[in-house]
Amino acid sequence: MKTIARAFPVKSKEDIKQFANEIDRDWSEAQKALFFEQFGINGSEHWFYQQIEGKDYVVSTVCVEDPERGFAFLQSSDDPFAAWFRQRVLEITGVSLAERARGPEVEALYAFQANPQG
Repeated sequence: MKTIARAFPVKSKEDIKQFANEIDRDWSEAQKALFFEQFGINGSEHWFYQQIEGKDYVVSTVCVEDPERGFAFLQSSDDPFAAWFRQRVLEITGVSLAERARGPEVEALYAFQANPQG
């Protein structure tokens, strides 16, 4: 499993809350299944809101088995949920997942662990 963390600039905290509500309200588990299967997500993705220097951000963390396959699917799939998801992310963040499926660049620096030996 690979952990992926991304930070997206957003228009507002309320936009993210609305986006999350739309996912839960408007899309069935079956409709979202293909999206999750492409990444091999075993669990859930978590979104956190943060203000940095007066600007709104959403920080996303997820553990996935196959990020490359998932991001390729997200970038170009005509699956209704994936296409809608791309469009909503563009509207809320200004980031085109069709161009940069991973979103803003991120670099992992450190894993803080209680037991670094395993």
